[in-house]
Amino acid sequence: MSIFMPFGYGGELGVQTVEPFLGGTPVDPYLYVTARLLVNGAPVPIAAFNYNEPDGRLGATLSVTLANPSTAQLPIAGAYVFQIGYYRNGAWEWETLVGGGSFGGWESTVARANQSPADTLMFNAIDPLADRWERAPSVTTTYYDALKIELEPAVASPDSEVDAVTFQPILPTLTNHPNLKLYDALELAYVDGCGFASVKTNIPNYPISRVDFSDTAGYHAGIAPLVGMFRPLYFCDTEDNLWIVWAGASLPAGYTTRTVGVNGYPAMTESRMYDGTKTNQLTVSHTTPAYEPDDIIITGYYTETIANGEPGDATFTSTQTRTAYARRTRAVTGELVEERITGVVSETRNANDVVIEIDNLEEQYDSLGRKSGHYRVVQKLLPNTAGVLTLQESETEICEIRYGLNPINPDETVQLRMTTRVTGAALQQNDQTYLGEALQTELPKAHVNGYLDPDEDNAIVQVPLRATLEEFKIRSPGQVGVHQTITNLLAGVVVSSKWIERQGYVRVSNRKTLQRKIRLRLPGVNRPVQAFDAGEVPAALAKQLGQQELALRNDPQFKYALSLVNFDTSIRKGTIIALDDRDGLRNEFIVHARTISCTNLSRGGRITMAVTGAKLPPALT
Repeated sequence: MSIFMPFGYGGELGVQTVEPFLGGTPVDPYLYVTARLLVNGAPVPIAAFNYNEPDGRLGATLSVTLANPSTAQLPIAGAYVFQIGYYRNGAWEWETLVGGGSFGGWESTVARANQSPADTLMFNAIDPLADRWERAPSVTTTYYDALKIELEPAVASPDSEVDAVTFQPILPTLTNHPNLKLYDALELAYVDGCGFASVKTNIPNYPISRVDFSDTAGYHAGIAPLVGMFRPLYFCDTEDNLWIVWAGASLPAGYTTRTVGVNGYPAMTESRMYDGTKTNQLTVSHTTPAYEPDDIIITGYYTETIANGEPGDATFTSTQTRTAYARRTRAVTGELVEERITGVVSETRNANDVVIEIDNLEEQYDSLGRKSGHYRVVQKLLPNTAGVLTLQESETEICEIRYGLNPINPDETVQLRMTTRVTGAALQQNDQTYLGEALQTELPKAHVNGYLDPDEDNAIVQVPLRATLEEFKIRSPGQVGVHQTITNLLAGVVVSSKWIERQGYVRVSNRKTLQRKIRLRLPGVNRPVQAFDAGEVPAALAKQLGQQELALRNDPQFKYALSLVNFDTSIRKGTIIALDDRDGLRNEFIVHARTISCTNLSRGGRITMAVTGAKLPPALT
């Protein structure tokens, strides 16, 4: 048994095992090799065929020229099977290349050559493996991790698409998938969606924030952006397992290198072309989760003192502020991810070095890391009912912030509403009434205006003082209108209600991720910096991908096209071939595509097989 092992990255390993099928030994010597097409189980004679397994996708394309150019042999609802046959030990053995294929169309030509009929009928079959590759959900479906991204459900509108039977709107669906990772997305797409038995891969299982499966693009299109930077090779084994191989990492145990000597191929083409401009500088951009489980949180504080006026003056004050913070750093790289202010405490003293005010602010954040409000307590030097100045609680302030989608940019969340309520100390004069109630005045104002008389029937009470409501409306990028309403709760009246136009607004990305850039350099003469997008991967993996990409841009990959002397279908996509050339050198390359064809099968023509591939990329560090 063998397990795919990711190379150079401390992520999860592949969770499934499989008996290795790659490599192996060539087929036994045989006397004859042929091909046949079965339609609904009955053989249909063929004159020529071309079977091609292309690079970058699953399945094969099959084009067949029939020996008898009659379309009656090709029912649209028929079941099509294409096989290669070997005659050995006195019997035919058949290997199925396309099983359960479907009608893909035909082209008939009526012609004459040398006064004789030369009619042809070319037929195309659809490989069920390729058809499975194109599957899609009935409605667009998004899986996301709510700790990394915030999404709002779609809402029906008059122009929404509706079902022809129920006339109900067809809306995208959102499914929260906690701790979403690449392997989860592969399972959802290719096992649950396309119906493969399992997925085998050596790509690391890195965290992702979302995966989108569109009803117009299909499951594979949703996965492609998550693995495209690995330049993967796709193929399927005989057990219906889908393999997604990253040639730049350690290949799985069981890979057997097949050696092909100079006499093993009638023709070989070796090419080495630059894919782009050479460079020794590459900027690797990648998206990493804002929060990772092994992040290190460092807490601390810093202080600063601000003096107002000159010492000795009666109006002199000194304010010392202590700001508490929490810094998040990556455990592996040590990079600073964010610094969050958790609280601020300010202490103000007068010219006599007496504390006259203490302001204690505690910041609050939601599970997505957004500021959700604050809690603030203010103490001031104020008189009590006996007329003695004491440090007492003057105000308590509670602020709440709400967010919603930015109507201009749905990829952003913006601050839409902020409510601030203040309660605090008030002087209640029981011997004076207003509108039938004891007169109440905010304690600082009562102190300034001399309302507090120790000889009168007074009390200090905590009451609601005021409330401020701000509603935000996005006007255009960078501009917001704010409708502000200030209510004096003590008097029960609205003090102010107005629109305020502001430049800029509070916004955060819906994707709770960070955009990072890493500059890689090679020694030598500096050339213009090129860019490479490593996708949504951790920093260590992004660096590995960037190093591989930089090496390939300066040292072009060898590519091969090889025709084989000995017809051998055990050489397939994913097989590693050690190829000898006339200089006695040996180069290893991995097969990306293969073609099996014959132009005159009905007249005993030889079936040929050719493969194309590329040299294994440089080892990662």
